[in-house]
Amino acid sequence: VLAHWWLALAYEQVNRLAEARKEAEQVTAAAVFGESQLHAAIGRFAVRAADGPGSVGAFARATRANPNDPALHRSLADALLQQDRPDEALAEFVAQLLIDPLDAAAHAGIGQIHLQAGRDGDAVDALRRATDLAPANTEARYALASALERLARTAEAAHHFARVEQGPVDTDALHGRS
Repeated sequence: VLAHWWLALAYEQVNRLAEARKEAEQVTAAAVFGESQLHAAIGRFAVRAADGPGSVGAFARATRANPNDPALHRSLADALLQQDRPDEALAEFVAQLLIDPLDAAAHAGIGQIHLQAGRDGDAVDALRRATDLAPANTEARYALASALERLARTAEAAHHFARVEQGPVDTDALHGRS
């Protein structure tokens, strides 16, 4: 089992992702613990090999093996978005927030899904929470500004667009740390 895992890692380093995935799949059958991380590794191999359905399947197995790992839910949500499955991705972001309500990336993901679906009010709520938790996230702030603009809240949108143009804020400098 260990030899299969080492071989999987070696194949990954030389970008032979199909072989890496095959070797990692050999390991999952014998896993006593760490099964979720093995499936997550297979998912990452699939992502790098541009195998969207394979990544969704692997990350879904990973979340079933360890449903309390928020990072696995985020990986599955990202894979689902790549496969144009926003409703399922939304459910994974919500699951992630049930585990870690302060995860700014999950709030931003939910906001982006709402924004793309035209649910601008819901997008504002989620994206505002994301930017409150991670003020330097310019992508979430730009999406928030876009949602506000769609709702004709132009002054508030302009404020956020201006913050995006200024770039990320150095929070350490604001608090006197170097």
